[in-house]
Amino acid sequence: RLSDIVRELQLVAANIFWREKENDEQYKEIQLFLLKVAQYGKYFVDMFKYCVNLKTLKHIKNWNIGNGEIFIAMFDRCYSLIDANDLQDWNMSKAKDISYMFVWCRNLTSIDSLYKWKLNDKVTKTGIIQGCKELKNIPSAFKGTDFCPLF
Repeated sequence: RLSDIVRELQLVAANIFWREKENDEQYKEIQLFLLKVAQYGKYFVDMFKYCVNLKTLKHIKNWNIGNGEIFIAMFDRCYSLIDANDLQDWNMSKAKDISYMFVWCRNLTSIDSLYKWKLNDKVTKTGIIQGCKELKNIPSAFKGTDFCPLF
C-alpha cells in the first residue's frame, strides 16, 4: 500500500535527518522532504522512533502539522531527548491519537510548554509519557483516566 511506503520513507528520512550535519546537502534535502510530509501528512506514527541520539526538537518546532491526526509513538525511545518544549506552538487541534508519543524518552525532563496544545476532549493519549523517569512536571492535558503509569 502507498501509505505503508510513505511511512517507511518517513522513518528512513527521519533517522538520516538526525544523523547528518546541518551543512550537508543530503541533510537539507531530507529536511525539505520532512517539511512537506509534515505539512500534508496526517499520520506521524513512529516517525522518530529509536532516534536514540536525538537531543533537541528545534529543527521541527516550526512544522505546520495542522492536518496531523495520528502521532502514536512519534518519539518512542528517543533516549537522549531532554526537552520537548520546542513543540509548544504545534497546532494539535486535529489530533485524534497521541498515545505513547514520548514513551521511554527516559531522559526527558521538560514538556511544560506543551500545555499550550489545544487538544480536543476525545483525543486518545494513553501512555504518552510512560517510562519518562526524569520528567517532573506533567501538564494537566496529559493527565486523566486513560493515562498509563508514568514508570
